[in-house]
Amino acid sequence: MESCFRLISSIFMNPPKDNRQHIDGLSSFQLDAEFHAMIVNVCPNRYLQQSYRSTQTQNERFRHMTGIKYDQRLAETFQEHLNIVRCCLEQNWSAAAEQMRLHIEASRKST
Repeated sequence: MESCFRLISSIFMNPPKDNRQHIDGLSSFQLDAEFHAMIVNVCPNRYLQQSYRSTQTQNERFRHMTGIKYDQRLAETFQEHLNIVRCCLEQNWSAAAEQMRLHIEASRKST
């Protein structure tokens, strides 16, 4: 898991300068979805995993519907993800939870 966090961290450390939604051929939507799935999949709570999967499609729909707004928030989103990853690598779970809460709140406001 740590190697996954390190790989994702290296991606989020270099957000696109022009807020484009593709980075080296990868969709930022795809990176975002993979990041969220990685976090959920390491969680031992099956109820949380099922809840996430049931809302995942709706979440993706919102992301695509708000694509222009997402472009504007892309660098902020990358930084929020990086903050979460750093806390996880430090195994500072309370700080990771707080960074996750801040990310969810910023995403909610954007949507």
